Amino acid sequence: MGSGNKRKNNDAVRINRPQKTAVGSGGSGSGGSSSRDINKICPPAFDIRIKPELQVPDGTPVIINGEDLFVLNKSVGKLSNAHIKIISECGAEGISYVGHVLNKDNKAYARFEQNPRG
Repeated sequence: MGSGNKRKNNDAVRINRPQKTAVGSGGSGSGGSSSRDINKICPPAFDIRIKPELQVPDGTPVIINGEDLFVLNKSVGKLSNAHIKIISECGAEGISYVGHVLNKDNKAYARFEQNPRG
């Protein structure tokens, strides 16, 4: 991240939480198991290609209903199994995502970013 008082918008400070262990798991130390890196499991942001009927302005909210994505009450795409896994596993860790439309290179994407308010 470097020094200075200006950060790029994609810089984010994240601290790994200790892995939850079962009560009575026995042993001391790591026991040979590696802890999960929350930074690898829960990316700060990810994009999903969407196909709205008409061009939608940047920042328009994207709503998830099951595996379907909606913009302005119109279906625009679906979550892949990998994205469903990210959202569900990160949700279990207390990390939620907020989606909005992002237009780039004449294509529309649903950008999901971690919700800073949890």
